[in-house]
Amino acid sequence: MPFILIFLLAMMSAPAWAQDRQADAKQTQDAAARPTFQSIDGSRPFPLEIITELIFDKAGFLWIGTREGLLLNDGQRFRRFQHEAQNPDSISSNGIRGIFEDSRGRLWINTISGGLNQLDRATWKFRSWRHQHNDPESLIHDGVFTLAEARDGRLWVGTQAGLDLFDPDSGHFARTVLATGGEFVIALHLDRHDRLWAATLGQGLFRERDDHSGFDSIPFADPPAQLDVFSIAEDAAGDIWAGARFGLYRVDQATQRLVDATPNPHASERINNITALLPDTDGSLWLGTFGMGLFHKPANSQTVQEIALAAQASGAKNIDSGALAFAPDGTLFVGTFGAGLLRASPQLAGLQVWSERSEAHPGLANADVYILRNASGFADADNLLVGSFGGGIDLIDPAQGTIEHMTLPGDDAFNLRLGGITDLLVAQGGVLWATTNEGVYRWDRARAEFHYFAPEQANAGNPIPEYSFALLEDQQNRIWVGSAGGGLFLYHDEDNSFRNFMPTRGEQGSLPNDFVTVLLEDRRNRLWVGTRSGGIGVCTYANHLQCQSIATGLGKTQVSHDHITSLLEAGDGSIWAGTHGGGLNQLHLDANGAVQSVDHWTRNNGLVDDNVMAMVHAPDGALWFSTHGGLSRLDAKTGALTNLTPADGLPTAIFNPKAAIRIGDRLYFGSAKGVVAIDPRGPLPHRPAPATVITAISGLDASQSPTRPAWQLDSLRVSWRSPLAFDLAVLGYGGGQPRFQYRLNSTDEWTDLGDHGQLTLHALEPGNYRLEVRGRLGGKDWTLAKPLVLEVVPPWWRRNSVQLGAALLLLASLIGVFWWRMRELESRHSELKHLHGLREQALAEAKASSQRLGDAFALLRRMTMRLEAAKERERTHLARELHDEFGQALTTAKINLGLALQQSPSESSLARTRDAIAVIDQLIAQVRALSLDLRPPLLDEMGLLPALEGHLRGVAARGGLQLKLTFDPALAGAAGANDITIFRIVQEAVTNVVRHAQAKNLEVEIAAEADGIAVRVRDDGRGFDAAATLASSGSGLGLFGMRERVHDLGGQWSVESRPGCGTLVTAFIPASESVEA
Repeated sequence: MPFILIFLLAMMSAPAWAQDRQADAKQTQDAAARPTFQSIDGSRPFPLEIITELIFDKAGFLWIGTREGLLLNDGQRFRRFQHEAQNPDSISSNGIRGIFEDSRGRLWINTISGGLNQLDRATWKFRSWRHQHNDPESLIHDGVFTLAEARDGRLWVGTQAGLDLFDPDSGHFARTVLATGGEFVIALHLDRHDRLWAATLGQGLFRERDDHSGFDSIPFADPPAQLDVFSIAEDAAGDIWAGARFGLYRVDQATQRLVDATPNPHASERINNITALLPDTDGSLWLGTFGMGLFHKPANSQTVQEIALAAQASGAKNIDSGALAFAPDGTLFVGTFGAGLLRASPQLAGLQVWSERSEAHPGLANADVYILRNASGFADADNLLVGSFGGGIDLIDPAQGTIEHMTLPGDDAFNLRLGGITDLLVAQGGVLWATTNEGVYRWDRARAEFHYFAPEQANAGNPIPEYSFALLEDQQNRIWVGSAGGGLFLYHDEDNSFRNFMPTRGEQGSLPNDFVTVLLEDRRNRLWVGTRSGGIGVCTYANHLQCQSIATGLGKTQVSHDHITSLLEAGDGSIWAGTHGGGLNQLHLDANGAVQSVDHWTRNNGLVDDNVMAMVHAPDGALWFSTHGGLSRLDAKTGALTNLTPADGLPTAIFNPKAAIRIGDRLYFGSAKGVVAIDPRGPLPHRPAPATVITAISGLDASQSPTRPAWQLDSLRVSWRSPLAFDLAVLGYGGGQPRFQYRLNSTDEWTDLGDHGQLTLHALEPGNYRLEVRGRLGGKDWTLAKPLVLEVVPPWWRRNSVQLGAALLLLASLIGVFWWRMRELESRHSELKHLHGLREQALAEAKASSQRLGDAFALLRRMTMRLEAAKERERTHLARELHDEFGQALTTAKINLGLALQQSPSESSLARTRDAIAVIDQLIAQVRALSLDLRPPLLDEMGLLPALEGHLRGVAARGGLQLKLTFDPALAGAAGANDITIFRIVQEAVTNVVRHAQAKNLEVEIAAEADGIAVRVRDDGRGFDAAATLASSGSGLGLFGMRERVHDLGGQWSVESRPGCGTLVTAFIPASESVEA
């Protein structure tokens, strides 16, 4: 770093540096051909004022050398490299003096005090070579100022202590003497004849001999006071130029001397301290100076033009050696010693800018221009009314280029209050209407009438617009005002008042939103109302406002966004609609004026930005519109879209809504930096689309790290399930938002990544993929990055060889197991065959036994049925005998005893007789009960149902039960063989209720069904555990008897009961079957 001070002091010692030059110097060429320069480093989070070197490498990356380190820019991001004391892989010094990429793609960085560095762009690690006192084959000095590649691949290294020839393969430096040795070599150049030229401080210019045996000095034809040569360049014709302390020199081919070729742009001085020379493809020469700025010398011309950089920035006129470079698209970049990095932009055809006034020059009252209107009627025709937010109204005469500020009738405070202009309208009679953030005013300058509709004067009967945003005079000369939050207003001239229209929730036909941004009347005299969050309403007015909303979305009849910024009717009757965030829309209407279809243009279709601000038709019918990314031209017939950005010469990328107008053949747009006018008939700049590259790959294992930079890779092997991250960039340096897409095979659809320059792939399945990435910048064409073949390596257990070996091993194992199993199965088969024989024999015996058992069971069932029948016959006989014989005998004995009482017996015999009668009564009752139990007589006399009813009512009466009987009428009078069984089942169930249930209610239901009779007996008693009772061998004989009676007849029987829940006994007895006697 000490040498920088010495070098600057030496340069500043020239007498020309002490002179002040006048800004109004005579220009030698048309200013329209000169580029303008804009800073591109404003987005950095670190300072970048002192630039010492610029180069674009073969891939298109921009490398920037500064005194604070090395910077890499890919068009979207900056990466910084600095010296780290504890990191041997960092750069050796922050003072960058030069950057050089050789033919093998190696990047070299020479520093002012840290020697020579090479950057491995695959690992981003530095390797350095420095001077070693005890090693004659080391670098001669750590102050390395310039590099050049020798014809055999070695490297010429120019230092402040001499010239070295470096062999990167061996790491050895060989001293080379120019004259006496120890020369301060500040610039090197290898010409088209492979001869090295060396510029030195104090000793002039040297050239390598044709036989490469040494160097010869190139003398000055007219030697200056100091022989300091700072730069060397070779033009398209092969001439060698040298930039020196005291001017520009050319090597005369005939005399081999340096002849003075310094053009004089100013009469008072010549160009001195030419530190940088850059030949252009057209044969011209760019001259960078330290102290006088940038100059351009056309080919075969003795004149030169000064190119203004950034006049207000300190150091803008200081350009260091190597700080001029062309980008791949031909754009000139200039690094300065104090004003940062600048990019040249071409001058657009007919470009004219009116910016905010300053002390140095007149201009607009405010640069934030919101509206442009033709002043015809209010002022001279073809003049331009300019409304700015904060500056009021200015009047521009485009022909003269003059600006007049329109001061309102009132004091400064009044003018300041109404200075926030949002729209202007010159109505019938030349009356000027203006909307502001403080309301609306009307100005008839011819009649000296001015009326301000102050919002504070509004009341319920007199609504007045407040913050207003849009104006329109319709075909009936009615004035419409769109307000910001207050809806739509219609002006009534009769009483100088407004009528207000507001959206009503749920009401068909009302306004879509209360924030009106733009108004348009179409050829059908319909009012198109654009809003901030309600889309578009198409309205008609006949004493009542009726609106129809147009849906928002991406459908074929929908507008792409609900924030409308501008509306314009095309010549074919379609409506153009600009949106804030949804791009451009063209609404095609049918014969009735309804929306038939909508065409959409967004960034996906090539727009530079989706915020479309203002629109205007050019003389050729093309649509021009402004955005937040610049200007665009759309040929609606062909669909061709052209975008203009600051890189193409625009002074800004930010334009405002509705601020667009055509006057004559020129187009005018309102922007954040004033009024921008262009000639749409002129040629539009065309630059090739910038390249898209993969800048870095992360997530790789150390063993899989590539040995070449990511953008040079053809293929990459990665481990299965390794997350990969790819950094992407579009190498364009003119601003604008990038957009990226990718796919994993050429036949796949593109997947959109938006403007995020990173792609992450997770857990790709093993196999080969062809990763394709494409990007675009500022609406330009897509460019495809170098395809990368990804081989996702499976784990060892998923590799084909391992899986094949495992399959073979498994197959062998299966064969072995199969053979062993077959042997075992054969043995088992023999055993099973024997067992099968035994089993068949046992089955035959079991079958015979089962047959015998079944026969026995059938015989048993028949015997049981015969027994039951015999029991019933015997009961019938016993009942009859008891009733007919024994009962009648008892009755006769009772009668006789009664007669004996009537014959006056003795007291003792009377008592005995009465006791005998009582005993006989008891016997008669018992005989009658026994007879009924054995065989109820009503069953034989009247049938099943009357017998049951009589029996049940008696039981209910004796047991205190509430009885409910439900008998099927179909069974009345019918007699069946199973009646006694049904009677016994009901009898047993009811007996259990009386004995055990403690019930209060008893329900008995007898019903006829298709194949038999159903019996249901239900009580509400205490219930019991039915399953446990049936499973018990010591209890439940009554239940068991009922079940057996039913099953003997082939019927079904069940009992349902739980403690505390009553009991339900159900039985189904099939139709009568013949029973063997």
